[in-house]
Amino acid sequence: MSPRRSAPKRGGRNTFAIPGDPTDPEGFAATGADWVEWLATHNYAHTTLIDRSFYLAKSVTWAELRGISRPRDATLPILEAYQRHVSLRRKSDGTPLSRSTQFKSLVPLRVFFSWCAKSRRIA
Repeated sequence: MSPRRSAPKRGGRNTFAIPGDPTDPEGFAATGADWVEWLATHNYAHTTLIDRSFYLAKSVTWAELRGISRPRDATLPILEAYQRHVSLRRKSDGTPLSRSTQFKSLVPLRVFFSWCAKSRRIA
């Protein structure tokens, strides 16, 4: 192992829980869990699973505050509103988030909805 790269932590976080009703098979919680499981079975890196579940959980929390509890209820205007929300966020010192940070928080959402469409969970 490279001296720059530390060994993986034991007992670290697996993934972030996706908010929502876990009993609703079409809700964000169940669909998000299926997506993270799909990523794991397709050999995505552990840190990728953590990052993608974290950013999906943040976007789902934002959506649920607006009454959206299922992926099929998220329309293009809603997703564009979330993109504006991310672009308007500020760091603690008041400076805007860098483009790469914004991109890092939006890519998991794009991949998630692409997966939902390919697996026929949304139109």
